[in-house]
Amino acid sequence: MSATGLDPNATDNIYLNGYNDSGAGGLIGAVLIPHLGDFGRFCLVIMALSTVANNCPNVYSFTLNIKVIGRWTRVVPRFLWALIGAIAYSIIAIEGYSHFESVLNNFMNFIAYWATIYVSVALSEHFVFRRGFRGYNVDDYNTKSKLPIGFAAIFSFLCGCAGVALGMSQTWFVGPLANHGDIGFELGCIFTVVAMQLSRPMELHFFKR
Repeated sequence: MSATGLDPNATDNIYLNGYNDSGAGGLIGAVLIPHLGDFGRFCLVIMALSTVANNCPNVYSFTLNIKVIGRWTRVVPRFLWALIGAIAYSIIAIEGYSHFESVLNNFMNFIAYWATIYVSVALSEHFVFRRGFRGYNVDDYNTKSKLPIGFAAIFSFLCGCAGVALGMSQTWFVGPLANHGDIGFELGCIFTVVAMQLSRPMELHFFKR
């Protein structure tokens, strides 16, 4: 596919045209349909439907993770959360189908920035303040009065977002420190870790948890 579909010397490249017209699906269709005819179209339908199975673990994970937000989310049955999630991503898919790649690329960049900040908070708590797994009491996982307030984590998250904004370099925004490349991940991590070291001891001092 790479040899035939990406040939820059082709004057009438059906693969390039298929990609330009319909994205990755059009490229695959340009490979299959001329050689397999209706069976190639059938294969395209099967491939499209296979994305449903690939998304099942995501929906399953969503129905579990949504319940950690608060007690009110636990009242709603999981199958209803699955339905709500399916409606939400269906609306997003319908709205963004014509520019899927740019939407996905921007979304994945946000996820990467967020993951950097989240992991920085979690690892700081685990290694610096909990001193490893022995610092946890698993029996307290559902006891609100014994869990951290979360002020330090929220403050550190916001500081991490500021670091990302300063260092990110995307087509739609370039931070003031990103003239020579994207350093949003690095700055987000540094800002988060430093803020966590400053705010978490204060939280422990005043709230004792």
